[in-house]
Parts: sequence; C-alpha cells; structure tokens
Amino acid sequence: MQDKASECGENFRRVIKFAKHWNKVHSDYLQSYHIEVLAQRIFDRKLSDITWDMFRFFDQAIPLLCSPMQNEWGYVDNYLSANDRFEVIKRFKTARDVARTAWYHTYDGRSNHTTAICKWRQIFGERFPTYG
Repeated sequence: MQDKASECGENFRRVIKFAKHWNKVHSDYLQSYHIEVLAQRIFDRKLSDITWDMFRFFDQAIPLLCSPMQNEWGYVDNYLSANDRFEVIKRFKTARDVARTAWYHTYDGRSNHTTAICKWRQIFGERFPTYG
C-alpha cells in the first residue's frame, strides 16, 4: 500500500478514504481491505484531480466487482454473497453516474459548483460540505 501511495500521490489515500466513507453511507457492504485492494488495482499513475479520480474509482471498480478478486493472501471478497455482490455493483453504478455528472459540472471551464456539490452530497452524504 505504501508503494502504491508513493507512486500515485496523496490523492490515492484520499480516494480510499472517500470510498470507505461512501461505503459506510451507502450500506457498508464492502470491507475496508477490499476497498484498498480495488484502489490498488485501479490506479497505476499519479492522481491529480480528485473529482475525476473518484469517478474513475467507481467506474473501474465495477468490472472488478463482477467476479472474485484474489491477491497474494487469497480472495478479498469471499465474504460477499451473490445478492450482496449484486447490490454492491448496483450501488457502484449509481455512484459512478452521479460522480460523472458532478465532475462534468466543474470540468473544462464549467463552474456550476452548486450542482456539483449537490451531486457529491448524494454520494457522500450530509457530511459533505454545502456550497457557499
């Protein structure tokens, strides 16, 4: 984990922290270690835009969640039932779609921060700061 954090920069740990918070807000289906392994598999270079990085996390985790995930110590997701896996994937798809919309509202000169923050609050809950 330390090597990946060095390779990907400070946003790597932020993405993991945000993902763990999202998980807690939206059902707590995934174990903490599972989220860390997902992030390790997804990111392979320096992260520079936390909004885009969060979208990428949700987007690229979906195919990884569709089948068993193994690392050097065994399966990291063997605690998920088939129904749990289905629910997790469904929730990741929703988070991906909302994150894409939130990112879009502040990308490439767009400055619709009010809408973007509203979308991020849908993902991360009421503890996410409000606009203004």
